[in-house]
Amino acid sequence: MASRRYKRLPSGHKEQLGPELITAFTNSTANPYETLVTSGVDITSAINTVGNGSVYSVADSLSIVTGERYRLTFDFVLNSGNTPSIIIATNGDGIAGVSSNVITGLTTGSYSEILIASATTAIAELCIYRAGLTTNFSMTNVSLKKILVEETKEILNILAQSGSVVDRYEGDVVGDEIITDPTFQDPSLWTLDRWTISNGVATCSSGLSSTIQLTGPADVNVIGKTYRITKFVESFSGTSLRFYVDGTSGFAIDNTVGFSFNDVVCGNIVETHGMRVTNSSGDCSVSYLSIKEVRQAPVLTAVSVYKDGPVNAMYFDGATSKVNCGTPDTLVGDKSFILWVKGHKYSGAGTYLISNTQFALAFNTPDNLLSITSDGGGTIANDAYTLPLDIWTLIIVVRNAAGLIDFYVNGEIVYSALDTGTPAAGTDIIINSEPTSFKGLMNDVRIKNGLITAPEASQIFSSEKALYRL
Repeated sequence: MASRRYKRLPSGHKEQLGPELITAFTNSTANPYETLVTSGVDITSAINTVGNGSVYSVADSLSIVTGERYRLTFDFVLNSGNTPSIIIATNGDGIAGVSSNVITGLTTGSYSEILIASATTAIAELCIYRAGLTTNFSMTNVSLKKILVEETKEILNILAQSGSVVDRYEGDVVGDEIITDPTFQDPSLWTLDRWTISNGVATCSSGLSSTIQLTGPADVNVIGKTYRITKFVESFSGTSLRFYVDGTSGFAIDNTVGFSFNDVVCGNIVETHGMRVTNSSGDCSVSYLSIKEVRQAPVLTAVSVYKDGPVNAMYFDGATSKVNCGTPDTLVGDKSFILWVKGHKYSGAGTYLISNTQFALAFNTPDNLLSITSDGGGTIANDAYTLPLDIWTLIIVVRNAAGLIDFYVNGEIVYSALDTGTPAAGTDIIINSEPTSFKGLMNDVRIKNGLITAPEASQIFSSEKALYRL
C-alpha cells in the first residue's frame, strides 16, 4: 500500500482576520520625509535625500496587546536608493518599536507579512521609516488586520514508512530569517572591518583578511542545528570566502560567483551571523545573504518500524525507545496535537506521549489520569481517562494560547476547557520521553498551528479510521 504521506485528506481552516486598522498615513514631525504624497491607504511617493524619514498610520490609533499577531499586506516599488523598514511603533512621533520583528530588505513586489506585538499599549501606529539614507519608494494598497484565528498549518508530522521513521518536513527550510539586513541596506546593522556597504552591496577590497558581521540580532543557541546559507556573490578574487553562522564550525567556504547555497551544521552555541574573507589579496562584493534553519531528521533511540496490518507504525520497546524531533516550534500559542496510539503496556509514574520542557501530554498510572501541562508542571489538568490497551485510538488535543484544552478520542470530545497553564516556550519535542513507561505502537504524530474544530476532529477520524481497522 502506498504511503499515506501523500494521501491524507486536508483538514483545518484558513486564517481569520479582524477589521481593517489602516485608514490614512501622516508624515512624521520629528523625522519627516522631504517629499511625501499619500492618498488614503496609499503612499504614492516617499522621498528622502538626507537624514531620517518616517511616515505613520494615523498617530496613536492602534490598541495592541503583547503577543498579538497582525497581517500586513501591501504593494511596494523601490524607485531608487535604499529600502525602508516597517515596524509597529509607539511613543508619539518617535521610532520606538513595539513589534518583536522588523520587516526589512524589501524589493519591488507584493507582500504579505506578519508583525507581532511586543508590548501592550493603546497608542501604537504602523511606521515606515528610513534611517539616514536616501530613498525613493511607493507603497500602495496597505492593509493591517489583527489575526483572530491562525491557519491550522502543520508544523510536525512523524510517521513510519516501510523500513523507516521520518518527519515529512525534514530538509525543509524553517524558521525566520536570521539576517535582519539580507540586502545590505543599512550599514548601521553591521560591524565592518575593511568592508564598505553602498547601494545594497557589501564590498571588500583591502587585500587583507577582512570581516563583516551583523550587530543587530540577539545571540541564540544554535549548537547541533543545521542552517542554509544562501547568498549572491557579485565578484570574488582571492583565496577563501567564508560565510559563518556560529563563528567557528558553522561556516561554508564557497567562492562561487552568482547565486549559491550551502547547508552547515553548527558546533558552537552563539550565532555571529557574519561572513569573513580570509584572502591575502583580491576583491569581493556580495549583494545578498540569507541564513535560515533547515529541519533536521528526527533522532531515533531504539525505535523500529512494525507492520500492524496495513499500518506501518513506530514500535516502542518499553525500555529505551523515544523519538527526539528537535525544536521545529516552541509550542507557544494556539496548537493542535494529533496522534494514533496502540499501547500494550502503560506503567510507571506517567506515559509522556508528546512533551518538551514545558508542554506534556501524559497518562499517569495506575490511576489512569489524563495529565496535560503547558507551563512545565506549574498547572496540570488532571481528569480520569483510561487509555485502552491493544486497540488503535486517535487522540486529539486542541489547546489555545491561554492554555485551555479540548480533549478528543476517536473524533468525539471527552473533556472541554481544561486549564493547563499559560503556554511557555519549550525546547526539543520528544515522543515518549519516559521510555520505560510505554510499550506499544504510535503513528502519524502531528502538531498544527491553530485550533482545529470539533467537526474537523470528527472528519480526521472518519477519513483515517479504515486504515486502522476501526
